[in-house]
Amino acid sequence: MEEIKRELLDELLAGCKTTGDVDNLYSQLLQRMINRSLEAEMTAHVGYGRGEKGGVNGRRGNTRNGITKKTVKGTFGELEIETPRDREGSFSHSWSRSARRAWPGWKKRSWLSMPRA
Repeated sequence: MEEIKRELLDELLAGCKTTGDVDNLYSQLLQRMINRSLEAEMTAHVGYGRGEKGGVNGRRGNTRNGITKKTVKGTFGELEIETPRDREGSFSHSWSRSARRAWPGWKKRSWLSMPRA
């Protein structure tokens, strides 16, 4: 991954006047990163991206089946997380397991886990 350009960081931080503003920016970036990571895992799982036609020879196997929205609370504030679903219910993301180790304040239970039908 390439380094974030200094100009982009300066632009993001331009409106930050207090530590609360920086915390808010961090929460927004974290939320977007989590949602994109989950979306990338789903794309790898079902074999096609959101809005693309999936399947082989016109036959679709497992397909996307919407999202589940959850609000996550921690030392980083409240985040609105969108966990993608698949028709077979076989999607099991790995993101929360690694995130629990990476950030303090992350709950020990897998808050992104979806109940199995």
